[in-house]
Amino acid sequence: MKIMRESKKMKTMPENQLTCPACDSIMKLKQGAFGEFWGCPNFPECDMIWDDGFSNKPTRDARKKAHSVFDKLWKTKEERTLVYKWLSEKLGIPIKDCHIKQFDIKTCNKVIELCLNRWFNK
Repeated sequence: MKIMRESKKMKTMPENQLTCPACDSIMKLKQGAFGEFWGCPNFPECDMIWDDGFSNKPTRDARKKAHSVFDKLWKTKEERTLVYKWLSEKLGIPIKDCHIKQFDIKTCNKVIELCLNRWFNK
């Protein structure tokens, strides 16, 4: 396993996933505004990156939107834990797997729907 250091945390890039799943190019370590990341060398034609899993721009945008809605449901760390527990139950997944950063677009849209329903039905 290759280890990459980022300013805030360590990230891993499994050796068997060094190939871009969209275009079969070898992923390259790049420098971005927020630190290093693994990106497809064919950018902008291919916008796939590795960020604890492969994602393209539409997926990353969906995750940002889901997080922005979800984060309005909690104010303290304790509330955050409870809201993640609620979300994992609603999605039918174990809480250990309930990470918006790893969700696909469909699941992100479900998160938004669930959060808005919770927000407006209080």
